[in-house]
Amino acid sequence: MKRIVDCGLRFVASFTTPCAARNVQRGMISALALMLFGAAMGASAQEPARMRLVFACQPDNDLYDLLSSRGGTWMRFDTPLEALRYAPNESGVLVLADEYPDMQTAVTEDDIDLAGRKNIRLFVEFPEKLLGFVILPPRPAHAERLVVESDFFGPNLPKGRILSLHDYFLTPVNIRYSHLVASRVAGYDTPAYPMPEFTDPLQPDSKIFPVLYKYPIGQVLLSSTKLSHFIRGRYAPMDAWRTMWSATLEWLSQRKITIPLWTPTVSPTYQREEGLPPDVQRQAVRRGVQWYYNAKLLVHPAWQEKAAAFAKAPDGVGPRPEPDWKTGDGTLGLLEGVASRIDMDGYQPVRYTLRADCMSEAAMAMAFDGALNNAAISLETASHLVDFVLGESQLHKGPRADARSPSYGLLGWNTTGGEGVYYGDDNARSLLGIIATSALIKADRWQTPILRCLLANLRTTGPLGFRENRIEEDRLQQAGWLHYFNSPAIQMSPHYQAYLWAAYLWGHKQTGYAPFLDRAKQAIRATMAGYPSQWRWTMGLQEERARMLLPLAWLVRVEDTPEHRDWLRRIADDLVAKQETCGAIREMLGDASAGLATQAQSHDEYGTREMPIIQSNTDNACDLLYTCNFALLGLHEAVSAGESKYEEAEKKLAQFLCKIQIRSEEHVELDGGWYRAFDFDRWEFWASDGDNGWGAWSIESGWSQAWIVSTLALRELKTSLWDLISNVSMAESAEREIHEMMGAAAGAASDEKTGHLAVGKKVVTAAEYTAPFSGGGPDALADGRLAQPDLTHPAWQGYEGTDLDASIDFGTSMPVKQLQTRYLQIPSKGAFFPVSVEYQVSEDGANYRSVGTVANDLPPAAEDPAVKTFAIELPEPAAVRFVKVQAKNLGTIPEGMPSSGKPALLCVDEFRVQ
Repeated sequence: MKRIVDCGLRFVASFTTPCAARNVQRGMISALALMLFGAAMGASAQEPARMRLVFACQPDNDLYDLLSSRGGTWMRFDTPLEALRYAPNESGVLVLADEYPDMQTAVTEDDIDLAGRKNIRLFVEFPEKLLGFVILPPRPAHAERLVVESDFFGPNLPKGRILSLHDYFLTPVNIRYSHLVASRVAGYDTPAYPMPEFTDPLQPDSKIFPVLYKYPIGQVLLSSTKLSHFIRGRYAPMDAWRTMWSATLEWLSQRKITIPLWTPTVSPTYQREEGLPPDVQRQAVRRGVQWYYNAKLLVHPAWQEKAAAFAKAPDGVGPRPEPDWKTGDGTLGLLEGVASRIDMDGYQPVRYTLRADCMSEAAMAMAFDGALNNAAISLETASHLVDFVLGESQLHKGPRADARSPSYGLLGWNTTGGEGVYYGDDNARSLLGIIATSALIKADRWQTPILRCLLANLRTTGPLGFRENRIEEDRLQQAGWLHYFNSPAIQMSPHYQAYLWAAYLWGHKQTGYAPFLDRAKQAIRATMAGYPSQWRWTMGLQEERARMLLPLAWLVRVEDTPEHRDWLRRIADDLVAKQETCGAIREMLGDASAGLATQAQSHDEYGTREMPIIQSNTDNACDLLYTCNFALLGLHEAVSAGESKYEEAEKKLAQFLCKIQIRSEEHVELDGGWYRAFDFDRWEFWASDGDNGWGAWSIESGWSQAWIVSTLALRELKTSLWDLISNVSMAESAEREIHEMMGAAAGAASDEKTGHLAVGKKVVTAAEYTAPFSGGGPDALADGRLAQPDLTHPAWQGYEGTDLDASIDFGTSMPVKQLQTRYLQIPSKGAFFPVSVEYQVSEDGANYRSVGTVANDLPPAAEDPAVKTFAIELPEPAAVRFVKVQAKNLGTIPEGMPSSGKPALLCVDEFRVQ
């Protein structure tokens, strides 16, 4: 392997990030506090609050540093005893946790007694022990946020407000009442459900922990964690913490005091009303690409093995790259991005997973930077990343490189056990990223893998234009691609489907292959007919609309008809109807019954799965991972397709995204990135952080970063993605690849039809069928379709390791004479006949009686494949309304058979009633 230098240094040398320095003065030393002590002791009742507060802490404590940096002198001592001894009578003393979390703060009963004699109000952080309290050793928080539990802080921070600490420790204590508590709560600014019932915080099942509480003796406030670390620890939201500390210091000093505003260590680049320079988009593109280098996401040989080890951790999350790590050049891939967790010093861990979509999208962003800013290193890195995805990694190798394999041509999800996982939307965005990179660097060496990947996805897209959201290698090998190609599945989710349709429309333009257009149009038409009531939303309705814009805009490019323009306008109008004056696209949830990743439905569910960044539609947040990023591209392509009415909305959104790009001197590894969530009312990085994978403070290298950078670059280059990639030719290999990959589709067998009493009736099954063997849907067992003796045929409905229990309601009594079902056995594919099949009938649907059982008389090693009908005939016709079949699954595949030890697949195609 060639020697790779530190490409981050090469990149940074060509561009300096414009960052405003944080104006922070250091705290005053103890000696100066002692010099002023005499004046403080003799001060009048009108003395300022700073003369009424004494600190016991190190000078770099956030609270002390903030106050002292804004002018004036604040008394500070190194120990609690010194602070109490020299503090004026009736003043307030803050004993802050300098050694947190390694050591608790030692405050003795003598200290409490001294404070009482001098009538001092005392605040102690992270105490070790106190008379009358049982304080357990510190424990790390587990998704608990803080909730205000009293009126102590006043109307600006009322009871029920939520605040966030990050990666903190607390000491459980046996006290009932507290001004602040820690608890796992769902909600945005306030808990979405009633707070959990209070139980003893010392018990392991406790769900509420006191955080800021009053000691029963004297005027003492205690905190079970370090609340004063709010600047470096990046506690949020800022307004709540400012109010919390203002109220606490007012109580301590008995004087009116307002904590000064501070500059967060991580903040938006511009304020809401701040003017923008003419080249703001170009700067945002440059800084957005520089972020890849600053964050050390490009893998370097010096730490490649460490990265691979971290990638095997849960969710691929590991500690942030060390500052002295070198930056790679793309030949070894690029990390997924920054995880949402924030540590005590404000740093964030990294996702070490190498994903095909993120790397392909990042390559596109770098290629745009190269084209826009004449950056040779960006073009070089982009080229290396695509070569890694398509060549060096395993993402396009193995069965994906075998022309005999049903997964031939597909791109795997990631390199850490996800090589055999195929998401259609990830493949689509990978394709679009690679195609755009090819156009920008004027390379034609990726034409064949691009076309193969397009065709591979088409092969797993059904005749109605929909594709299963996730397909896995083992199942694809078992069922074959023709099963998916002929399966009438409907997945009305633009999140998972829409960008594939866009890729197919481009594929049709480049090759003329009709199925690309036909299947995309069918699916788009059905999806628009089902809008919005039949849509399945993932993180929200706005996300689905944002995703839908791209194929609609490109459909207009392919077939410019009034209907197609009406579709585009309908979705765009509904999207921008929720655009704020600042340019943000407000997140909107749909009905929870139609959601794939709904908001938390209970407090206990918060932080346990993927979920939106809002809890209700009144929450003032926008999502840059799922919505605003794709909305910007979609609006841009709509305007480029002639829909000029959306030009202002696109411009406002672009300016908004430029404004909220991250700026940070303290955290250069974040500077230039875009977090997932932003509160456009507070103008702050804040939201509900319940998503356990990609939370509010996460940065995704592909989905967010790359598409925002790329669309801003398209605006600067005054072109569209459609126009840019129209010159990427597929002509040279199109005919050959289409013939080789799609030839079997032309000879695919059609269904055999049958008629019987149950055709068209509703079928109810006790267990869910096993994807992708739907047979055509829930009522497939009564649709009149008979499958061919091939597992790839879409009429087979399969149950893996589960018995079949299906009933049919005729709606009225019918004379039934014969009952039969057909089953498929292919041992080499793990499909076996049932052990036995029992038929039952009923007049009321509740009380069934058996009318016969048929045992299987063919051993598992019988011919491969085989189809067998299990039938019974009644002596006399019986008038019944309900019929039921119960087929017993073989269970575990026997020893000596292929896939022995795994659950058997039971495949049935029709419940025929005569």
